[in-house]
Amino acid sequence: MVWLTWRQHRVALLIGVLLLVFYAFILLGRNYDAFTFQFEVVMLLPLLVAVFVGAPLVARERAQRTHYVAWLQGTSRTRWLVIKLALVAAGVLVLATVLAFLEKALQDMLMGYGPFYIWSRYLVTGPVVVGLMLFGLMLGVLVGSLTRRSILAMALTFVLCTTCIIVFNNEYQYLVPPHVEYMEYHGNGYWGPQQGELVTYAGFADRQGQETGDIHGYCDWHDSASNGNINKCIRDLNLQWKTVYQPEENYWPLQYAGGALLLVFSLLFGILAIIRVRTIRD
Repeated sequence: MVWLTWRQHRVALLIGVLLLVFYAFILLGRNYDAFTFQFEVVMLLPLLVAVFVGAPLVARERAQRTHYVAWLQGTSRTRWLVIKLALVAAGVLVLATVLAFLEKALQDMLMGYGPFYIWSRYLVTGPVVVGLMLFGLMLGVLVGSLTRRSILAMALTFVLCTTCIIVFNNEYQYLVPPHVEYMEYHGNGYWGPQQGELVTYAGFADRQGQETGDIHGYCDWHDSASNGNINKCIRDLNLQWKTVYQPEENYWPLQYAGGALLLVFSLLFGILAIIRVRTIRD
């Protein structure tokens, strides 16, 4: 099983090692022109792992009917899949962990050369990038266990994994309670985020804290008598300025919370895939 798994996934492992070499080249050579390209590559990694490693893991075996070779030689379905998952997941975990450490070193280097918005690399560093890689792998395995067609499994995995990453990217800031601040507005401009803050809302709210959203539309609906005069509307409705944000010191708590959530889902997907394989009748 170990030799067979190695033969099936050695190309993917080689690509992962080459990526780490590329990262080391950036760090040692301080090639800043490559930073944008490197970021885009790392952002795609969980998706690539899901589609090209996870999805075919079971679906390809079923399509080629090679899983019977193991099953008919006395290897149980559960043991067969657990061994394959453990070996592949271990490889992904090692590569993702090294990648996370290299990304952390890259962040430290960037911060040493001037202001750096740390939140822009939330998905590609720390526990989150490790969690995303394992999440993509296990999601692909689960989807692949539901069909014997590799291409279909890969297409479904691509759609589902992309959707999950987008949702996670839009919602992770709420894994740790954000800070909320209110200010009185006196018609002298708007307050924006401070250096290092991740702002999820900066706008007006009523005295109960309900956010108004677009102030022009809100005033047109709630205070038509203001005739488009925003300052008059704000005074008439007694609105205040509200800022919801995550301070920079919450970056690592959010990393650990996000990574833990992704690992829980990864474990759940792995268990569901094992249950599904145990019930396959073809």
